Amino acid sequence: MKLHSRYLFILLIIAFSPALLKAQQSSLLNKANVLFQNKAYSTAIPKYINYLKKDSLNFEAVFNLADCYRLTNDTYHAEKWYHKAVRFQESLPIHQLYLAQALMANSNLNEAKKWLVNYSKNTLDDMRAREALDFIDKLDIYFETASDVQVKKININSKEDDFSPAFYKKGIVFTSSRRKMAIVKNNDTWTGNNFYSIYYAELKDSNIFHKPVLFEPDLQGNANNGPVCISKDGKTMFFTRNSTDAKSSEGFIKLEIYEVKLSANGKNWDKNYIPFRWNSNSYNCTHPWLSPDGSKLYFASDMKLGYGGMDIYYCKREGNSWSEPQNLGSQVNTKGNEEFPYIDDSGILYFSSDGHGGFGGLDIVSCNPAGNSFEKPENMGIPINSNSDDFGLVLNGNAGYFSSNRENKGIDDDIYSLKINIPATVKVKIKIMGISAKVLSNADVKIEIKNSKKKIAVKKEMEELTAELQVGGEYVFDVEANNYITQKIIKKITSKTTEILVVLSPKEDRVYGDKKSNVGLKICIKGFVYSLNNGIKSGLPNTSVSIIEASSGKKRTETMTDNEGGVKICDLERDKKYIAKFNLPDYFINSVEIFTSNITADTIEENIHLNKINVGKPNKIEKVNFDSAGGHLSTESEKELEKIVKLMRDNPTIVIELSSHTDCRGIAQVSFDLSNKRAQLLKDFFLGRNIDSKRLFSSGYGATIPVNKCDCEKLNVTPCTEEQFRENERSEFKVIGFLRNGIIYSE
Repeated sequence: MKLHSRYLFILLIIAFSPALLKAQQSSLLNKANVLFQNKAYSTAIPKYINYLKKDSLNFEAVFNLADCYRLTNDTYHAEKWYHKAVRFQESLPIHQLYLAQALMANSNLNEAKKWLVNYSKNTLDDMRAREALDFIDKLDIYFETASDVQVKKININSKEDDFSPAFYKKGIVFTSSRRKMAIVKNNDTWTGNNFYSIYYAELKDSNIFHKPVLFEPDLQGNANNGPVCISKDGKTMFFTRNSTDAKSSEGFIKLEIYEVKLSANGKNWDKNYIPFRWNSNSYNCTHPWLSPDGSKLYFASDMKLGYGGMDIYYCKREGNSWSEPQNLGSQVNTKGNEEFPYIDDSGILYFSSDGHGGFGGLDIVSCNPAGNSFEKPENMGIPINSNSDDFGLVLNGNAGYFSSNRENKGIDDDIYSLKINIPATVKVKIKIMGISAKVLSNADVKIEIKNSKKKIAVKKEMEELTAELQVGGEYVFDVEANNYITQKIIKKITSKTTEILVVLSPKEDRVYGDKKSNVGLKICIKGFVYSLNNGIKSGLPNTSVSIIEASSGKKRTETMTDNEGGVKICDLERDKKYIAKFNLPDYFINSVEIFTSNITADTIEENIHLNKINVGKPNKIEKVNFDSAGGHLSTESEKELEKIVKLMRDNPTIVIELSSHTDCRGIAQVSFDLSNKRAQLLKDFFLGRNIDSKRLFSSGYGATIPVNKCDCEKLNVTPCTEEQFRENERSEFKVIGFLRNGIIYSE
């Protein structure tokens, strides 16, 4: 009987094990979801992983696991799981953005661009993707000043998180999750790390600090404490900590701001801290920063008045209280997160954002003050920013500290020192003249740093215009005067630059020089720079126009087109040959030769067409013909190829693929061999014109990439004419990358 019972028990287990397994799986998923909803992300991760080993098609578990990795700053695993998430039919557009952000943080910019484009198409009201795409397109700009900044990790970092330094007395206070000397170990379930505490470290020498000590232990609670801000006079402190009240309606404790005053003895902080008036169990208030004059308190919050995520707000001091919070607006805040505000002594706002485009994660940006608001944020570039989170900046002159988790796969926050090496400047005189050498005293000059909206102050001293400009910098001079045509020129400043001369042309028609022959002393070039879109001409503003003396190669002048794409330059000499070069980012550079000999008019008109660079898009080479064996190019073919040779010379960094295609008639292998032979012949032509071989690739595709439906393999072939077959027999070129320092980049 016992034996029978044993077998019966085993049979019952076998019969019910699928149901038991399903129940266990459901229980595991429920536990993971509860942890996720309570923001215990680090604890939820292993439970989701265990569940997905048994049910890999549960989209809810995949989405939540990807979010867990994102919210714990594990970009490597976030990328992996968002890749899985976007494959589900139930995925949302936001998963595409999160995937793109993880890819950027992992330095995979090419693939990130694809998902950013997809997201921007699906969410027209969210500018984050467009900001990121614009940032990637201008990436080179943010490397230009890398050598001007020195960054070094300081000596007090631990194996845990250390971040958000603030100047205090002879050192810094900062926030850390290093373990305190305690019997009970408390962890933050969001990150899995110890709770944050505030520490003080006194500066010993240069960037060497003494061993950190716990700052004001009696003020710090048993949960998260920090970051900290201390007023200029050292008598008031603001800091972030977890609420001591009940949990919010979402089931977890919010972050709040508290104010503490220095005791009357000037040695200790009052233990009776004051809660910030706008703390709430409905939202977080964190990262406080007091303006230098103490009149405004800036902070980050996810209150419902914002644009999404964390936004930056400020309150005005009203006696012993604070006014209603004011959002800094859409110029500063985005649908992403804007956090860690800091105001320097000159009123410039610094903060960290993942919504204004950047290298990945949070990037530190700066905003110049503009009345009661701020101008558009500017990324602070490499090496202050990285493809991980960079935040918590403070400055004292041209030196300071900031936080970053750029090491250890973006998980461990550390504090870095920074020193900005301010380039040498020269005092430059700006001289404005008419073409008859008359000095124009009524001229107005605006100066901006090239590729930036940052303006440079122009001083007027004794009828003389001057500006302090950085050696090595490039500047755009926008000059206007009454009755003269406005002129924009670009100049690069050297240590020997003492004067910038700008010559303006009068608006009204005048005759100069020999009145009998009506021939002027100078020649003007006037033009319109445009692109073609479906046959419609569109003017291209802000195109750089350089005039180069052909004999010496010396640049005579450089200017920019106006808002309609128009340009006029009036300082060309007669009986000379010039080259006019037209350059606009994302377009092929174009150039034309200008001869000023035997000119009876004062103005030469030249309209210039610029083609947009579409990497990877093939362009048909017209009128290219080979003999039947593919071993010879006709004279007409060479004339067409010379146009591309000029394009290569005008654009010395582009790398192209030359390809040849056949129609589908004939033996496939013969077609492949013939197309490869023709493609190599095209390449040899360019090599014979001294084009660098590193910039040339050739490929024969046979009949594998037709441009129409002439297919020789289908059973029911659509009849094609000889002309239609010949459409597939063609030669093409396409830009496949850019050569920089011997390395080919795809963007």
